[in-house]
Amino acid sequence: MTSAHAADGDPDPSFGAGGFQRFDALHARGAPAVAVDAAGRLVVCDGDEVDITTGYDLRVERMNADGSPDGTFGEGGSTILSFDGQSVDDLCSAIAIQSDGSIVIAGARKFVGFGTHDPYFLVVRLTAGGALDPTFADGAGYLMFPYEVFGLGAASSVAIDANARIVVAGGAQSDVPDENFAVARLLTDGTFDATFNGTGYETVSFFASPSYEFANHVAIDSAGRIVLAGVAGSTTAITRLLDDGTPDPAFGDNGRVVIANGTSADGFLIDHAGRLVAAGTVPSASASQNADFGAVRFLDDGAQDMSFGADGVASVGFDLASPGGGRDNASAILEQSDGALVLVGVAEYGDMGYTHGAAARLFADGTLDASFGDGGKITFDFGLATPTDDWLSDATLAGGHVVVVGSVQQGDTQVVVDDLVARLESDLVFRATFE
Repeated sequence: MTSAHAADGDPDPSFGAGGFQRFDALHARGAPAVAVDAAGRLVVCDGDEVDITTGYDLRVERMNADGSPDGTFGEGGSTILSFDGQSVDDLCSAIAIQSDGSIVIAGARKFVGFGTHDPYFLVVRLTAGGALDPTFADGAGYLMFPYEVFGLGAASSVAIDANARIVVAGGAQSDVPDENFAVARLLTDGTFDATFNGTGYETVSFFASPSYEFANHVAIDSAGRIVLAGVAGSTTAITRLLDDGTPDPAFGDNGRVVIANGTSADGFLIDHAGRLVAAGTVPSASASQNADFGAVRFLDDGAQDMSFGADGVASVGFDLASPGGGRDNASAILEQSDGALVLVGVAEYGDMGYTHGAAARLFADGTLDASFGDGGKITFDFGLATPTDDWLSDATLAGGHVVVVGSVQQGDTQVVVDDLVARLESDLVFRATFE
């Protein structure tokens, strides 16, 4: 008996329509996030400008494992969250699923006026059915951090710890032009956890002089420590905090690590061995003005793992643009069960700066896995616009498959057409069916 299946990394034809499922937003912001719940259903969110007079609202959709809408969620699998009808952009950056199926969304409220978009941390919790959770934030179901917490700021990432507390992170700007890492921990009812830094929130600074410092990701390690990863000035920056919010003295320099040849940690994870892996952009080996997918790995004490990739840096160039190969950037990273690392993001093509969604897979040592896609890499042209800008913004694992979310933009008008979800073929899943 012979069995044919698509190549590892190709769109899975059993998902959606040919491996893809549209988000069906009216006017998507173009930065979708994704998570998977215990039942294997996919939860996707993004900003959607349903009514131009009220700005972006949060659109949340839940899909069954095959990509079909989950009719038990919201209305026909989708819900639109418009909190107060004001001219406010409500934006989603990240999703986490609690053990009871509740959905936690982290992002920002941006008040529009006088030529500014002043942002504030936003945390939303939905019931498993898609309604605002009346047990969260004094019955509102959402919490916008008041100015006295962080000043202006935006949440970029969210994690749930072993005690069901909600940890959100991003950047805070209490003094212009300085911006620092910001992190807060909430109890299950949406109140600040005073056992964390005495207030439930804190900021972390890496440099004494004013600089742009922003935590792109938060993760909780197996010891319950909080790890923040992002950018500080032109460096990759990571800090590790103990449960009470104090810097971990066993990590780096007083709980902080910065490296100049890093990746900005647009994507971040803690691998099965407890090592920290940050992904993003590194200078291209082919042309100094261009950039490649990149990843760096850190040991438990914060030291850069020089056994990873080449001299501590793994890089993947798609080289689709002319001249010089283009600027490629990884926006998310995940680890498969065999330790392989999948990076997803965007790759420039042609000579006009247009982009395709892109993915690559590395072995655990940081070398390219040529069995994935075409020689270790794959690009996506979603075919919804010509010329097109496609990009991938987030990824998760669902049933052993890599699931990615991204967006399509009309390249010459810069108008976002829609968000999409794609599920990729996996040889790990294929092999498991015969074991």
